[in-house]
Amino acid sequence: MLIVTRLTPNTIDDMLDMGFERNVWRWANAHPGCNLICNIAYTALPVAIALGIATSPAPRAAARSMLQAGVIGVIAYYFFPAEGPRAHMLHQVGAAHNCIPSLHLSWAAIAAASSGKHIRYYLWPFVAATAVVTITTGEHYFLDLFAAVPLVLLCLWMNQRKPVTAALTAGRDYAIGAYPAA
Repeated sequence: MLIVTRLTPNTIDDMLDMGFERNVWRWANAHPGCNLICNIAYTALPVAIALGIATSPAPRAAARSMLQAGVIGVIAYYFFPAEGPRAHMLHQVGAAHNCIPSLHLSWAAIAAASSGKHIRYYLWPFVAATAVVTITTGEHYFLDLFAAVPLVLLCLWMNQRKPVTAALTAGRDYAIGAYPAA
């Protein structure tokens, strides 16, 4: 991220800042219990990724989707450099320009879509919690979350053998890259 930050000295934070995110971050920061829970949830992503890949009927496709999201996300950071509401509001010098898209939300959604049937019921609420937490921690703008959706769909589509909508259907026994039992 340091390379992207150095290559893009100017950010687009002023265009992204709707004020809502700053107010949410201030509120969460004023409530230590909420702030602690949000920070724990924000850092729980590796566990969700591990569960998603471990339970996936197609673990290689799930891992490829995660890697592709990371690569495409870093490229997007170069074209859409933004620090995030907290860093922008506090004028943090040298803050990473890694907002658009939210890779936390992207990876959580890929993990949920790729996971096995039973764990999927737990990972989709984690995706929703991740969306809330990325705003309350002051790391992302609302638009970052919307930008994550096409990234997720693109990465799932690039590794699919079945339609993406089939993988997103919670009651199915198959996910990206796997075929249903005959």
